[in-house]
Amino acid sequence: MQSTNHLELIWKLRQRLLRLIKLGQPKQLSSTIQTNEYSNNDLSTHVEECVRRLFNTSYTVETFIQNAQQILNVTIKTNLTLFFAQTIPLAHQYLQQHQFNPYSWETFKMI
Repeated sequence: MQSTNHLELIWKLRQRLLRLIKLGQPKQLSSTIQTNEYSNNDLSTHVEECVRRLFNTSYTVETFIQNAQQILNVTIKTNLTLFFAQTIPLAHQYLQQHQFNPYSWETFKMI
């Protein structure tokens, strides 16, 4: 059984990943100047693909952070990077214990 603290961390992880994806939406980017290779006004699909790759372990946390920063033209703080590194395995464990695919971002974002 998951401790309350672990469930809170998993919930925060989900919220923070969804918030990063939301940063890619046009309304959120209206005040930033796009200086990277992603010229599409809606960058959320690019960020969500990075999140999907992070969640299914195709990306390390470091690779995810580099790509998300480049796409969104933002800096992600070290403490958030450490939070991702610590909580992604908890999310995988939670999904597996509840008989879901532990590496599915689609499943995780719906819980």
